[in-house]
Amino acid sequence: MRKSARGAFTLVELLVVITIIGMLMAMIFPALGSFLARVDQLKCENQQSEIGKAVGSYVHSKQRYPGYSTRIMMSSGGNSQSRQPALKSWVVAVMEMMDKEKYDAIREDLSTQPVQLKLFNCPANPREGDQIGYVANCGRQDASGTSGNIPPDWKANGVFMRESLQKTGGARDEVVRQTDIADGEANTLLISENKQATRWTVFDEPDVGMVWFADGSGPNVPKEDSMKINVDREVVISKGEYRYARPSGNHAGGVVVAYCDGRTDFISDRVKYGDVYCKLMTPNGREAKEPGQNKPSLEFFRQPFDERMLNP
Repeated sequence: MRKSARGAFTLVELLVVITIIGMLMAMIFPALGSFLARVDQLKCENQQSEIGKAVGSYVHSKQRYPGYSTRIMMSSGGNSQSRQPALKSWVVAVMEMMDKEKYDAIREDLSTQPVQLKLFNCPANPREGDQIGYVANCGRQDASGTSGNIPPDWKANGVFMRESLQKTGGARDEVVRQTDIADGEANTLLISENKQATRWTVFDEPDVGMVWFADGSGPNVPKEDSMKINVDREVVISKGEYRYARPSGNHAGGVVVAYCDGRTDFISDRVKYGDVYCKLMTPNGREAKEPGQNKPSLEFFRQPFDERMLNP
């Protein structure tokens, strides 16, 4: 007897193969997506850890934290031997501890440095040019028109304060040192990711910093919902706005942050605004004061921080 030859698959066999492939893809793709998201989160944690170490080196060297606006000695008229002070962002100050060559180049001519600083951008939220994705803990929104012994914001409210170009005839500058962090470096936020951060070449508080508010109906109710973690994170802005000067990112369910002790963590976007976020922002909650006024802030800061609230 002669064996029959087989030249092709039948329609039923092809449909079975296609169905199996489809089922495998349906199982693999979600797992692959979760894996890639976790990789981006780990990269974000590593980058913030490196920045935290650089800030730690700055504190060790200068005996103080940098301001969100910091005096940098810049070249005058292209002459590296003649330098004059100018205000630059905290990113430029920290660059001295991360990349001395780039820091020196920036000091020569900042206008020629609109380059992307990849370490200051979360891989899940890549930016272009001089845009950044990480912001510093600036405490409360600065008050305007202050003078004498009243600073725009108090060092008990945040870590990166405003540094003035000239100190004569104006409000004092608050300087934050390690000894000022009474609540502990492990319980005080240093930096976070923020999708609405703008450019490292400017030094305005809502562009390069995050703040906390106490203007709502209660400690856990900010004045606007956008001040909460990850709310309205898809809004596009060209210049910093205080209502978006808070943590936000592309990670599902929360944001990556770094603490003053160099530790990184993932904070859920479901944590309570006042009892968790605001208390983590204040290095000395019991001494928190209203910006521009010499009076205590909210009473709820007198209650100790409960770490169990970090996992709602």
